[in-house]
Amino acid sequence: MKIYKHLTANAINLVPFDFLRELSMEAYLIENPMVLTLDNDGFDDVEILEDELTISSGRESQSGDGRIDLLGYYNSSNTLGVIELKKGTIGIENIDQLKDYLKERSQIFELIKERNPDIDSPDWIGILAGTSISSDLVKLIEDGEMLDIEGTLIPLAALTIKRYKSEDGQFFIATDTYQNVKSKNNKNFDKYTFNGKEFGKGRLILNVIAHHAQNNPKLTFADFKSLFPDTIQGSHGVFATATDADSTNSQGRMRYFTKANELIKLSDETIAVSNQWGTRNISKALDAFKKLGYKIT
Repeated sequence: MKIYKHLTANAINLVPFDFLRELSMEAYLIENPMVLTLDNDGFDDVEILEDELTISSGRESQSGDGRIDLLGYYNSSNTLGVIELKKGTIGIENIDQLKDYLKERSQIFELIKERNPDIDSPDWIGILAGTSISSDLVKLIEDGEMLDIEGTLIPLAALTIKRYKSEDGQFFIATDTYQNVKSKNNKNFDKYTFNGKEFGKGRLILNVIAHHAQNNPKLTFADFKSLFPDTIQGSHGVFATATDADSTNSQGRMRYFTKANELIKLSDETIAVSNQWGTRNISKALDAFKKLGYKIT
């Protein structure tokens, strides 16, 4: 089903401005990974981990090595996305290439785990991206087609990306996303209620910590580290100073909530909360909140 179709113009005259090559599309997505958002419930907080990732014997159907165009990571659902780009129409004939790469999931994970130690036991999704999509592929996804990788069913998604240019040189991107909701059934999309509002894992942590800071304005950075030690989250810690978080995010690894309305002011420091939360560490955070008297369902 189509989940998003979005183009903002506000009476601006737009003309198509196609990507010249697949590499041009790839470069754009590396700089603008949020274009690869698939929905707003688990597949919206995305970063690019690798591009042009060489996989030994990765093209089984062609008896050779392969090269993954982009490897994305959807933080809120702990999902690695193998993304295959095509300048032109994506169709059923491109699925075999995705399946070849996904058969090498263990090899892919070995290649990226040293630089991404906080990713543990991820789910997977295969994504085809092009400038248009065949009706056969749309029908396949709408019918709930999954990629059968040696007995393991992996979700399939697709998106089209079209670029436009205005008369004053501004660029606009329109995307159509195709993903059947049935493909979410094997993932953990738990929601948590705090103060009458519902949150996913990352937003829950952010809102509880912001609430505690607001109600305890005299607490320091050291006080918060004592209440929420790094071991709760793992390698990145529950939070970092806003400066350190900006430094990390600027390297292309979006590990913290750093928008202006997401930063939290303590008595002596401004902090940014980690967005790296999954089933492996959320229980530790819930235990810490319970000790402080917060009721979360």
